[in-house]
Amino acid sequence: MTVYRSANDLPAILRTLGADHALLADFHTLCSFGGRLAGTAGEREAARWSADRLRAISGSHVTVSEDAFPVWEAVRVSLTHADSGEVLPATPLLGTASTALEGLTAEVVDLGLGRPEDFARERHRLAGRIALVRHEYPFMHDHMHRDVKVRLAEESGAAAFLIAFPEAGVGPISGSNGRTGKGGIPALGLSAEAAVRLTDSGGSAVSARIVCVGRDVTALLATIVATFPGESGETIVVSAHVDGHPLGESAIDNASGLAVAIALARAVASQPAPLRRTVKICLFSAEEWNLGGSRRWLDGLSEAERQRIVLNINLDAVAGDDHFTALTSDFVALPAFLREALRDTDLSLDMFEPFKENSDHANFAADGIPAFRLLAGFNRPQSALRFLLTPKDKRDLVTGDQLAKAAIIAGAILDHALGAPTPVLTALRTKRSSVA
Repeated sequence: MTVYRSANDLPAILRTLGADHALLADFHTLCSFGGRLAGTAGEREAARWSADRLRAISGSHVTVSEDAFPVWEAVRVSLTHADSGEVLPATPLLGTASTALEGLTAEVVDLGLGRPEDFARERHRLAGRIALVRHEYPFMHDHMHRDVKVRLAEESGAAAFLIAFPEAGVGPISGSNGRTGKGGIPALGLSAEAAVRLTDSGGSAVSARIVCVGRDVTALLATIVATFPGESGETIVVSAHVDGHPLGESAIDNASGLAVAIALARAVASQPAPLRRTVKICLFSAEEWNLGGSRRWLDGLSEAERQRIVLNINLDAVAGDDHFTALTSDFVALPAFLREALRDTDLSLDMFEPFKENSDHANFAADGIPAFRLLAGFNRPQSALRFLLTPKDKRDLVTGDQLAKAAIIAGAILDHALGAPTPVLTALRTKRSSVA
């Protein structure tokens, strides 16, 4: 794979990444821990393995801090066609409210996609009933998050909420519901086939029985930081999240980003000359729980430490497609900076400039730190990324070439940020909202 138009111009970081045969092996190892739901054994094992991997790369410059986070676990969950007694495949949305122990039975109101206009049209029917909507491809410019749909259902008086994956042969959909331990209504993800069984047919209402019993618990979750000291006081943070979902292997989301972050650590460690700036490889948990791990870590820094961070490169779902986009969080100068980083390469990177609060970069951006998310498959709903949050999010959706391309794009940007003049990096802090 040609990267630079002249091999003589290839930075040392890119030479290391181009020959990194451990990248794909690391990805497969991370997938072997399963979905890595925060607080489960798989997530803890993946965190331990990742920390050990970084220690082997950087020596003593790795810290692991464990903090108590509020999470949720299911006790008993089922979805049944009330008339036929057929048990339908379903999974609870993370953090959902519980039904009574005996469950609830109610008519199902099919709202299609479940956009605001759909809720407005059917609002007169929703009180005390079950709202059924469809999952949308999450990486579109106009995507409507399931959390919003759950809130609309609750505001409409619905007794419960169901969200279905739109494609047959995949299974149920997972995901969070944004309740954060307060109020809410029971919410389950289900398969396309189950949604068909619960859709009105011939004018006859269909009822479902939902049993969803869970509990809010506390789990110790790790934040792993590998530090590669630089000569100046400035810091570049490369981030990825360890935790995932209960279905599949959470391969794209986010074993892909984790593996690439570890590859960048190897590339940085191999540099023959001292680094101009400090690089921190930060592996967070609780990303799937309202971005909790990165928020906790940033809150633990002093204002001076936050000011020293000149850029966050966030790696989340960086495989499953060979088309890449940077979500640049409304920082005015950041798209041009990223394009300049790739100017002498044959790599392409699209830009989506409005702020998207869909990964850990959002917490950095909220603190005024220039931050972007590197993402595969944006605005490409037929890509393999459509299988995120489903049982199909497994390693066979990802190729070694996709991982390598993501690593080289991220590496080129990291190399550019390491060498850029300080005034250039300082200028990246300007947000569109602050421009008169």
